[in-house]
Amino acid sequence: HLLLDFIFVSGYGNNVYIDNINIENLTGLNENLAGQLSIYPNPASDEIRVRLYENKSKQLTIQLLDVTGKLILNKDFSAVGNADELILPVNQIAVGYYNLRILSTENATLNYPVVITR
Repeated sequence: HLLLDFIFVSGYGNNVYIDNINIENLTGLNENLAGQLSIYPNPASDEIRVRLYENKSKQLTIQLLDVTGKLILNKDFSAVGNADELILPVNQIAVGYYNLRILSTENATLNYPVVITR
C-alpha cells in the first residue's frame, strides 16, 4: 500500500504541475538475490565491495546510477564460488546519493541505496 500526499503552499498564486512520477524500489525486493549479497561500506568514500555468498556460478551486472537515473558505473561480475567479491572504485565519483543496481541472468534485480562521502 502506498499513499502520496503533496502539499504546496504559496501566497503568490503560482500553480504547481506534477507530471511523470516514477517510483522505484530502492531497497531491493528480490529475496533470493538479496540474501546472497553483502554490499559495504555504506556510506563509502573510496570503494564499494559487493560480495556474493553462493556455491554456484553466477553472472551479475553491477550498475551505479545517480539520483536522476544516469548510469555512472557499469561492471560485469562473474562469480564462480562462495564469497566472491567485486570492488567498485568510487573515489573519483562525486559525493552524493546513488542507487546500486544489481542484475542477474535469472532476471532478478536488487536496487540498493548508497551514499558516497569524503
